[in-house]
Amino acid sequence: MKLDAKWLLVAGTPILIALIIGGYIKTFKGLGLELEANLKKDLPESLITKFEFIDQGKDVIIIKGPRSEINELGEEEKNRRIRIRFVLGRRDYYKSEDIVYYLERLTKLKYIEIVNEDEQFKCLLPIDHLHPNNEPNGPAFDNAAIDSFVTAIQDSQTFKKQYPKATKDFVFVDDTVLDAYKKVSKSYISSRGKNDYLPVLDSQRKMIGIVLKNDLERKISQEVLRSLL
Repeated sequence: MKLDAKWLLVAGTPILIALIIGGYIKTFKGLGLELEANLKKDLPESLITKFEFIDQGKDVIIIKGPRSEINELGEEEKNRRIRIRFVLGRRDYYKSEDIVYYLERLTKLKYIEIVNEDEQFKCLLPIDHLHPNNEPNGPAFDNAAIDSFVTAIQDSQTFKKQYPKATKDFVFVDDTVLDAYKKVSKSYISSRGKNDYLPVLDSQRKMIGIVLKNDLERKISQEVLRSLL
C-alpha cells in the first residue's frame, strides 16, 4: 500500500502503527523514502532502560553475602538499584529476614527478576508482590509477606502456580523496533493493559534492562515524522 504524506499527517498514531507493523505501509508516495528499513534496525540503546546491581564479589545475586555491604552504599547508589534478582530452585538458600533487610533499604526497587543457575532470565515480577496483599502503598515489607515467596522460589512448579501472571515474555537486544513493538503489544493485551513493558535480553539470555511500549510507539512516530519532513 502507498499513501500520500498528507493522509499520514492526519492519521492517528495507533492506526498508523498498526498499518506499519501489519506490513501494509512500506513506501511513501512522493517522498521516495523507505520507512520500513529504519524500523527494522536493531533496538537503539536509548530505548532500553538499563539496570545496575549491587556487586558482591563475583555474585550479582543481591541478597547474598553480609548485610553490611548494603550499608556501605550511599543513598544515590541505593536509589539506582531498581531490580532484585533471585535464583529459581535453590533450596534452603534465601531467608525472609535477610530479604526484608535489603528491601527496606532499597526503597526504589521496582522489579523482581527470577533466573536459573546460569543467571539466564526466567521471569519478572513487580516488586509489589513482596508487599502484604500485593499493595505497593500498603504496609512495609515483613517476614510474613515474604515467607510465601521464599517457599515458592525453591521449586519451579510451585513458583509457577503461585505467580501465574509473572512476565515470561521478553525482547532480544538485537530485535528490530517493529518486532519489539509486536511482542510488547501482545503482552500488553494479554495482561489487560497492566504490563506495558518487556525485559530485554542479551545473546546469552541475560536481562540487561526493559523496553517500554510508550517509548517504542514514540520511536515509530518519530521515524514517520522524520520521513515526512
